[in-house]
Amino acid sequence: MAANDGVIAAARKACGEAIVDAVERVGEVTLTVSRDGLVAAMTALRDKLGYQQLMEIAGVDYPQRAERFEVVYHLLSLTKNHRVRVKISTDEVAPVPSLTGLWPVAGWLEREVFDMYGVLFSGNPDLRRILTDYGFKGHPQRKDFPLTGYVE
Repeated sequence: MAANDGVIAAARKACGEAIVDAVERVGEVTLTVSRDGLVAAMTALRDKLGYQQLMEIAGVDYPQRAERFEVVYHLLSLTKNHRVRVKISTDEVAPVPSLTGLWPVAGWLEREVFDMYGVLFSGNPDLRRILTDYGFKGHPQRKDFPLTGYVE
């Protein structure tokens, strides 16, 4: 594939209704996927389109939105030397399906998003804090977290 030629069309064909939106900006492809269709879409991207590696999972907090969190996945195709970004939205209580069944490394990355933002991942076998102390109160990357932290 030269640059992003045909990536969005191929992703729409492979993932079907799971893709809510697809855009190409600044040379990067971003797919927005429904939370319920996440595992199916990621399986299709891995198995049908050759995005073998899960490079990163990141969280973003938009407190003004009803579903205030975005979970952002970065995938890499080693055979095509191409990256794609996949985003989903969630809130404080709706769990995101875990991708540990597709990529075991997702366990560590999901723990980081949980620790920093409080996003829940259903099916993650070890969803506990990874960067902060186990007794830590709150989630420090949330926009409503106090800059001084919580003090007693």
